[in-house]
Amino acid sequence: MLIFVCFEFVVKIKIIINGFFFGNCYLIWEEDRNCIIIDPGDEEELIMHSISELGLIPRLIVATHVNVDSIGAAAAMREAFGVPFAIHREEAKMFDFIPNMARYLGLPQIKLPAVDRWLADGEIVEVVGGGGGKVSLQVIHTPGHTPGSICLYTRGAVFTGDTLIAGSYGRTDMRGGSEETILESIHNRLFVLDDATVVYPGHGPTTTIGEEKKKNWAVFRKKRDSIP
Repeated sequence: MLIFVCFEFVVKIKIIINGFFFGNCYLIWEEDRNCIIIDPGDEEELIMHSISELGLIPRLIVATHVNVDSIGAAAAMREAFGVPFAIHREEAKMFDFIPNMARYLGLPQIKLPAVDRWLADGEIVEVVGGGGGKVSLQVIHTPGHTPGSICLYTRGAVFTGDTLIAGSYGRTDMRGGSEETILESIHNRLFVLDDATVVYPGHGPTTTIGEEKKKNWAVFRKKRDSIP
């Protein structure tokens, strides 16, 4: 479990590695244990067990993009906890691709969640506890992996989904993907954040914006190759 101070609030984070693709689901909560679930993977029992074990109260589910390993458990958790599910409005066109993707990967079909809140760039998603604690995340639209991929930023941390991962970036060879667009998103939307900002990606270990600006050879090699 990770703890960091965001503005005057103490925020805690639990990383749950789950599913066929070893995705990172994040539970982020304030002092009264009201939490936001980010990218609820495809192992609902494992995630729900962690929520119960930590005594958390889910208030919102947010997905950084539509994929089997980011929304697989969203419908079940939305129904179990009676909380809204939110995703960027540009991902609406991606839902009908999920059955084909699951079939192609040899995975069970998943129940698609109803969307309660369509997000837009710059929007704030938050939960506020009775004791004054708060989790507040700003939506950063970072298309490229998918048209509606987003990152979620709070001072000192950014949850990057499949846009930026340690040493690389998300694949762009599937429906709605664009390598040029994802590189622009990384350089223009993420690499402008403070170097000390901790990156919590959709897969793999945490890193920082500063480390990726120095060592992410994949991002800079592709960016260099695109210059005429």
